[in-house]
Amino acid sequence: MELFFKRLIQRKEQLSRLENQVLEYMMEHPTDVVDSTLDELSKKIYASTATISRTCKALGYSGYQELRIVLTQYVLKKPAQSNVAISVDPPLNSTSQRVMREVSGTLEQLAHFDLNQALTLIQNSRNIEFIGVGASYTNCVEAARKLTFAGRPSNAREDWDELRAVAQAMTPEDLAVVVSYSGETLHIMEYTTILSNNQVPILAITGDNHNTLAQRATLNCPVTIETRYLDNLDLSSRVPLSLGLEYIVHAYIIENHSL
Repeated sequence: MELFFKRLIQRKEQLSRLENQVLEYMMEHPTDVVDSTLDELSKKIYASTATISRTCKALGYSGYQELRIVLTQYVLKKPAQSNVAISVDPPLNSTSQRVMREVSGTLEQLAHFDLNQALTLIQNSRNIEFIGVGASYTNCVEAARKLTFAGRPSNAREDWDELRAVAQAMTPEDLAVVVSYSGETLHIMEYTTILSNNQVPILAITGDNHNTLAQRATLNCPVTIETRYLDNLDLSSRVPLSLGLEYIVHAYIIENHSL
């Protein structure tokens, strides 16, 4: 649920004051939204149906019905959790328990991941670009470094303009490994739009299978991450992203080298 709302919040600046009020109600009362028709919600929050529909479209959906369907999947998938979770437990115990849950969940997802397809994408590519911004960038640097030292030169770039230029220059013979926790980061959306238009294969590492990046990817590797915020400070772990990359990169190196 937290990841779903994080993706919506990233579009918050694009909304008008009234549209932000609609979004805030949806975040505070997700079950109420799921159980309401457009007309019913309009009466509850004293906003026109046009405003609600416009808000949904600004958030990336075709309209209220599509957002309601997607939100229903999240409400049914797991119980709502606090978006801000600063535990009263001792920090070490709290952190270790959270990381253990994330690693366990990620390993379970990796067991169902099509590793052979991922290795084929790497093997058949001419150039490999690891693309990640913010906290995901460091994961990309380490993965690209390991592949490069294993004889498979790869790049990870930090400059946003350079990433845009690289995406524009890539071809269907290349491979973009795109790492994004939310799968909705604005720069990542820009780069993957360019990559998709150029028919560049995309191997994605994301927080779930239901974000825009996952839908655009040739192959998506979902990992388990528990959202943690302190006000606007993102305290969510990137360990699962690193684990997903390690699994793929190490498998490729082992398959192509005698260790």
